[in-house]
Amino acid sequence: MQNLLVVSNNNKITSSLVNLFDNEYCICVAENDFDGILDVTGDKCPDKIIVDCKDYAEVKDVLLKLKESFDESNIIVMSSFLSTEDKSEIESNLNLDLIIKPCNRNQLLSLLKKSKKNIQKKIDKRIIHVIVNSYSSKNVVLYRCYNRIISLAGKLRPFYSIDFEYIYDLIAYYIFVITTLEDHMMMDLLSGANTKKEAIPFLIEQLEKMRDFGDRQFVDFDSSSILEMLYISKRYNGKGLPNDDVAGKKLPFAARLLHLLFDFHYLQEKGKSVGESVYILNKRSGWYDDEILIKINEALGEEACSYEREVFPLGLEAEMVLAQNLYGTVKGKKVLVIKKGDTLTAKNIDYIHKHGHDILDVTEPILIREKVVLGDKKNA
Repeated sequence: MQNLLVVSNNNKITSSLVNLFDNEYCICVAENDFDGILDVTGDKCPDKIIVDCKDYAEVKDVLLKLKESFDESNIIVMSSFLSTEDKSEIESNLNLDLIIKPCNRNQLLSLLKKSKKNIQKKIDKRIIHVIVNSYSSKNVVLYRCYNRIISLAGKLRPFYSIDFEYIYDLIAYYIFVITTLEDHMMMDLLSGANTKKEAIPFLIEQLEKMRDFGDRQFVDFDSSSILEMLYISKRYNGKGLPNDDVAGKKLPFAARLLHLLFDFHYLQEKGKSVGESVYILNKRSGWYDDEILIKINEALGEEACSYEREVFPLGLEAEMVLAQNLYGTVKGKKVLVIKKGDTLTAKNIDYIHKHGHDILDVTEPILIREKVVLGDKKNA
């Protein structure tokens, strides 16, 4: 007889589940507390686990620990209500079974009798990372893309409770698919070249071929990863490919995340600083999930708080912060007139305008530093 673990803070639910399945499973029960669960299970790994909750937030931490500790168990989440994003995280990211209350015995029994998702022996997914990293040694653009995006994803990991190992795998798989395109398309997509718009339809077509092939050739083929990759190039407002009505929170979370990571990489490839890259991303109204953009800004820290740009003397304004030392020549000697980090005043600017060609010899734009203000958007 298989072991069934029931996790619930609701005694009524617990009693009902015990009564329903007592003749078919050896049942143990525990409240929504991981230490208590370990006390109940001891050194035994339950074959099946039912986690009951009103909403996802109350069991999220426990689910992550259960998935890590009881990887061979078939875990079922039973909830009263879940948002679209929560459903996506449970089914796609955590790869768990889900059932919404009210439900009947047959529905639950059907899930309990299923084999654990993806329990069959597989090639270690880490081999994909080894292949991509090894191949990238022959292609500098691919190397920078893979390593920069993996690194940025790693900085975001502390801000989310989702399975980031899956995110890492999705990045590697997606780049791997890109490398199957013709060389010029691959380079466009990895570097963010202006012609990448022409390459995206071919990438979408390649992903759809993969999905169709998997559906035809393999039993219980899980195409959820391919579906997420299909939406990586689509904007949050729904513009772009695939040409459908999916937008906003209906877009898979992983696709929304990777869309931002790749676009950040493209700006870096064009020589933009971290702060300038975040500033440009923020200005693109409707392109990204603002919640993820804020997390990226937090993850990048001080680097993302400001950016530098060149301004000709006539474009200077009060309150601008100088990002370079401004020197002048007085009686044949070089003197520091305004130092780096000073905030310009109307008096400073008037002095620069009056003496730009004699004392200061200002013939080039002046470097200033500006703060990145999230939420200050204009149409891009």
